[in-house]
Amino acid sequence: MPEESERVEAASNWYKEQLDIDVRLIEFRYRTWVPHIRGDSGLELGSGDGQMTKFLVKHFSVLMVVDGAQSLLDSIPEYSNVKKVHCLFEEFEPPGRFDTVFLEHILEHVENPVELLIAAKGWLVSGGRLLLGVP
Repeated sequence: MPEESERVEAASNWYKEQLDIDVRLIEFRYRTWVPHIRGDSGLELGSGDGQMTKFLVKHFSVLMVVDGAQSLLDSIPEYSNVKKVHCLFEEFEPPGRFDTVFLEHILEHVENPVELLIAAKGWLVSGGRLLLGVP
């Protein structure tokens, strides 16, 4: 999927022009999720430039963030409990299962969102939470 990787990297330029309202909406969405966050391990698919990551990081002893754009992962600060993974969601193979998996504004960017949702369900521990948002 080399061309898909290039498309994702090119799309990452949007974050350079992100409006204040976009950043504020991320914080609002985070606050709606807080009561539903569970466990010590989290997976954030589509970390973008880390606006949501900076909130999620305080909830987990391990937070894995996955993005198809290396430039966006590079813009996220180095948190001691965060592992950054550069790959397309369709190619992601987690090292284990997670208590909470976050998919925020990514389903509209993948070719087969149903397949990704099925895969993400499989990345959860028994009783884990899958939290998602779409525009």
